[in-house]
Amino acid sequence: MKFFILALSLASLSATAGAANASSPAGVIDHFHETLIAGMQGGNELGCKGRAEKLKPVIDQTYDIPFLAEKVLRRDWGKLSAKQRKQFTHTLHDLVITTYAFEFSSFNDETFETLKTQDMSQGRKLVRTRLQIPGDPAVSFDYLLQKRGGQWRVVNVITEGISDLAVRAQQYSQALKERGFNGMISWLREQIKKNQTDC
Repeated sequence: MKFFILALSLASLSATAGAANASSPAGVIDHFHETLIAGMQGGNELGCKGRAEKLKPVIDQTYDIPFLAEKVLRRDWGKLSAKQRKQFTHTLHDLVITTYAFEFSSFNDETFETLKTQDMSQGRKLVRTRLQIPGDPAVSFDYLLQKRGGQWRVVNVITEGISDLAVRAQQYSQALKERGFNGMISWLREQIKKNQTDC
């Protein structure tokens, strides 16, 4: 199974599975993980399109994509028109979904374990988890969540200590500077198409 630094933005299959309230930060992540595992288990049968369709509603419930879209563009967000903001947010949304469908494509007895939830500044929560891979070292996935509309949503993923939000901000800022807005969107769409093709 391949891995990415999300790339942006999963319920635990440990002994605590199903125990957390789905409205809690840990419950949100647990439900996401359960959906990932289900997609991996049906990987060949579902195909890339099927996995993406299965993941879409859960990603919509789990990630705060509008928040991520604004934060990854940093100061450049304020320079965009309302139409451009909408276009970028939609493109980022599609990229997150196809990336997960691509990266988590097959099942080899992997399990997710939710470790603990920590209080963070500004009322946010950090849910620490790890992916157990038979025969390989565990991979840590820490999820930073905040409330939007009364629901806990992921606003950053830290994989093995590396912030996805920070990595994306650097990449997209550079792409916007070098390619312009339309060029950046085309670049992102190329990544989406590659994910769909290589799934």
